[in-house]
Formats: sequence, structure tokens, C-alpha cells
Amino acid sequence: MEIPIYIRVSRFVGHLLIATLGGTMVGLLLLEPFTAISPSTLHRPLYQILFGLYSPVLWVPSVLLGLAVNAFWPVRASRYVGVFCTVCFVVMIAASWPGYDKSYAHRAHGSFWADTNDELFSLSDSNCADEECLGKLFFTMPLLCSIAYSGGAWLAWRSGKIKEEDPKSDEITLNLTGH
Repeated sequence: MEIPIYIRVSRFVGHLLIATLGGTMVGLLLLEPFTAISPSTLHRPLYQILFGLYSPVLWVPSVLLGLAVNAFWPVRASRYVGVFCTVCFVVMIAASWPGYDKSYAHRAHGSFWADTNDELFSLSDSNCADEECLGKLFFTMPLLCSIAYSGGAWLAWRSGKIKEEDPKSDEITLNLTGH
């Protein structure tokens, strides 16, 4: 029995939400105890690597989440959640380029790309009093978690324990719709 497209899309959206929201929340909760460590006690670059935006404490739980969720709710498309989020991220950056005001460039870092790098990718958290960290929190962290989740989903499918999506795994939904 072929799985209807609306079921496939709803499954993908479910994995997308688990990867971006769930992965980010779990990572931030695990990272929280480390925020009490003063950066001055550690060498600054080491602190940024261990407890900053790109910390393994943030994204490794998403790999494990991808493995675990796909063990219980296997969906082939879950391997592509990271690709989908990356495309959306690139489109978001490209769409904001035409709206970049040239007068803002003189007050800030001098160019669209320098501002984009500072707002979304930099290790520095010195501008967190401004809105600089919101881009990292709402866009970069979920992107990293979705890519890690896709890696975990890929590992789950690669392990060979998951063969095929079960069309009856959404039996309740199918029965409610009368199919």
C-alpha cells in the first residue's frame, strides 16, 4: 500500500519540529549548567569551543535524538531535515540582502556579509545585549541541531535495523479519515 503524500508530509513536519525545537531545547538545557563557568577561568577559545554556540554539548544530543526517534518512528525523509533547514537558512540570508540598508553599513561592520557573519556565525557573544544573539538562537542553533538530527537519522537507517516505513504506523490517522 502506497503512503499518501499528506501522510508523508505530516511525518516530515513532525521530524522537522522534533529536530529543530526538540533538539535545540535539549541542547540548551544540557548547556545551561556550564553557563555558570566564568570564561575568565578557562582560556577564551577553549571556552568557546567547549561551551559556545558550536559546542558538542549542544548538537550531540540531536544526533542521539535522531537515532532514538527513528528507531521508534522511522521516516525516510527524516534524513533530509538538515538539508531542508540549510536551504531555508540560505534563502533567508539571500532574501534579507536586498533589504539591507547601505546607511546601516556605515554604523555597523561595513557590509552585509560582515553583519550576517556577526549575527549568525560568530563565536563572539559580546553583542548579546543587542539583538545579535537572537539570530544565533532562533536560526543558527536550530540549523546545527537539524543537521545533527539528520546525521542521527541517517545512522539509524544505515544500521540496517530499519528496512521500510510502515504504512500502518499511522493507522489511527487513516481510520479517522475513513481510509
